Amino acid sequence: MKDKNLIALLFLRVVMALIFLYFGILAIIDPGEQIYWLSNWIMSIPLVGTVGFIVFIGILETLAGIMLLLGLLIRPAAILASLLLLGVIVNLGWSEIMLRDVGLMAATLVLVFTPEHMWAIRARLK
Repeated sequence: MKDKNLIALLFLRVVMALIFLYFGILAIIDPGEQIYWLSNWIMSIPLVGTVGFIVFIGILETLAGIMLLLGLLIRPAAILASLLLLGVIVNLGWSEIMLRDVGLMAATLVLVFTPEHMWAIRARLK
């Protein structure tokens, strides 16, 4: 049973990594399209409603995705991913998309509170 749990955690980590890589790279490549998702009140905050800010968020998302995919500092990467999703949730307010992102944040929190396992680079270095 333990092996199945490890495989499930690996699957969760890889899927979350791919999601963050996709959206991070998308924000870097086409930040103008991502500004569309920002609420008006977020846009009114100086520097936040800018292309540079979107690219910065995209870099953070990409970094979290790479770290999760490689199994490198999984807990810090999952904390970063959770905080990024929290920002999306606050930005969107109550909606179906927000509910989906709550589910994604729950998945990243599982990775935050789960001990690193054999497919993590740090576990291999011990």
